[in-house]
Amino acid sequence: PGVLAGLRMDQIVQVATEEDADLQASGGTEEDDDLVLPTEDGLVRVNTGKMTEMLSVVSLLNVFIRETGAGFFEYMRPTGEALARILACADSILTVASQVRDAVYPCWADLVDAASKAIPSHGLQAQALVGELVRQFVDKVGGDLARAEDPDDIAPMATGIAAVVKNAGVNSLEAPQVQSICSLTLSEIMKSLQRESAMQGADGVQQPKLPFSEADDDDDEDEDGLDLGELGLEETEEHDARVALCAIFGACFKVSPEAFVSHSLPTLQPLMQQWLSKEGPCRALGLHLACDLCEHLGERAVEAWPTFMEQVLQALGSKESEERNTAAFTVVLAAQVPQFGPSYGQRAYTALGSAIQSFKAKKIGR
Repeated sequence: PGVLAGLRMDQIVQVATEEDADLQASGGTEEDDDLVLPTEDGLVRVNTGKMTEMLSVVSLLNVFIRETGAGFFEYMRPTGEALARILACADSILTVASQVRDAVYPCWADLVDAASKAIPSHGLQAQALVGELVRQFVDKVGGDLARAEDPDDIAPMATGIAAVVKNAGVNSLEAPQVQSICSLTLSEIMKSLQRESAMQGADGVQQPKLPFSEADDDDDEDEDGLDLGELGLEETEEHDARVALCAIFGACFKVSPEAFVSHSLPTLQPLMQQWLSKEGPCRALGLHLACDLCEHLGERAVEAWPTFMEQVLQALGSKESEERNTAAFTVVLAAQVPQFGPSYGQRAYTALGSAIQSFKAKKIGR
């Protein structure tokens, strides 16, 4: 209870005035740790010292949860309520205190994992708590994810949802929940691809699919005058966000394979074929999805192999190291299924041999 009492956002972020901003501009504030920042809801005063303290509290909670596991059951519900109060803050506050928000996500995932491990000793009570924690987190963070436009925000949100779902355990989600989560994930992946296309179009690479405003283009330049678009950093951030989103699919494969195969896989298969058919950001996404299918569905993925396996074998010779690595791991996973040998064994052996000859390890200088 003493630790949970420290999880109060009002100690970190408070409403500020123009006088506070003027005081900071003149070289100081009332408190050395205070920063006055603009948000959509007006000026706020951020106590950086208190923020550091709260990050330490969340980290301490993580230690308690991981080390005690099911023994933490008595405090799981109060902990969930305290963490939920942080996530329930206004978007403008969470944006300012994004480090705290992002630290809550893995802590919540650990809480779900501990509650799942408590099911053998606490029965239906623990099982109900797992369902409640998963539903509460997915509803809140899923809603935030649907509104988010910054890939730096999207990636930790997606990673959090994937970890929470995965830690809930097998058959912890019902079919409608799986369908809803996968639909949201697919929608966010498509939005990411559209944002990336718009940025490339603005740079003259290709025509954007969505209208692109000059105001958005101004965001490509940071405070030091560096053009992030020229450096390709926005594309990297969008790619990382899509990989994190793809991990949500993997979590759904793991916890509810039947529901996923029945409701979501038929929608994803034609998209995978499209993504894998051409070079670019989509192919890496398709390879990650293929890898997750082989890892979590095992023999159940055999019927989907024709959708992606030929492209996976071709990607073993890709110029992109990420594509080669993902394709190689996919082959390793698929090869554990007996049907792989007769169908793809010889071609996989040839493709791997060719890749090894083409991409030799670089020597590290002394």
